Amino acid sequence: MKFIPASKRNYSEIYQQKHITFSFCNKTKEGKEIVLTQMFHWVQCRDFLSDVLFAEETKEKIDKYSFIYDPAKQKIDRDKTRLLVKFKFDKDVKNFLTNIHILHDIEASNRYGLTKFTLVKNKIFLIEGSKMWQNTTFSLSLYTFLLKVLGYEFEKASAFSVVNWLKEIKEKATNEGQYARQFISEFEEILYTKLKQLFSKPTTVHGYEPNYSYVTYVHDNGGVLSLFKTSAAMYDSINNNIYYQRLTKLLG
Repeated sequence: MKFIPASKRNYSEIYQQKHITFSFCNKTKEGKEIVLTQMFHWVQCRDFLSDVLFAEETKEKIDKYSFIYDPAKQKIDRDKTRLLVKFKFDKDVKNFLTNIHILHDIEASNRYGLTKFTLVKNKIFLIEGSKMWQNTTFSLSLYTFLLKVLGYEFEKASAFSVVNWLKEIKEKATNEGQYARQFISEFEEILYTKLKQLFSKPTTVHGYEPNYSYVTYVHDNGGVLSLFKTSAAMYDSINNNIYYQRLTKLLG
């Protein structure tokens, strides 16, 4: 396997307690050798990944917080949701390998293909999941949120239950814990049984009306928290979002 890293770049990013970073990745072949091309330098702000979806849909170059993506020159793979994930600490790698069944359980419950992961080099993994995860900015944000969750250590991980991991994440003094504490009470139900109804047959990748369809707004409001936040309904923009409307119908 040949790995071609992206050139180093510095972004304006908010501090994250869990040091797990991402990049989209193209997978090709040179003869019999698999070639993995990192599409941009590692990002810890997962919203940059959503910016890529927005850029490719609108065919507009993105230059946001020093993150640049030009869809005229780059294209993400569409046969899979194909990411590179980099861990800073060995303990997070160990947790990831122990907890991968959490993601697989969610995927199996929703009849998604199970994510495959391959070690590329020290603490860097190739992640290949269902292409459904990149249907929308919200589903991609949910997917990468779950990938970060796998880096945590949970009690009795070998005898894991659905309730425990979500309960324990809510107790963490981290970005992921803060998000989970704000999720609607039905989040677990949606996560395990309703993802296809929510994210299949996408309209736009973000689902917002035209007056909210610009990269700055989607960057800030196209993630997992914006969709599943308890207080989301107080905002007109999300109320009129096609995926939030689907969510409210699913909740009855």
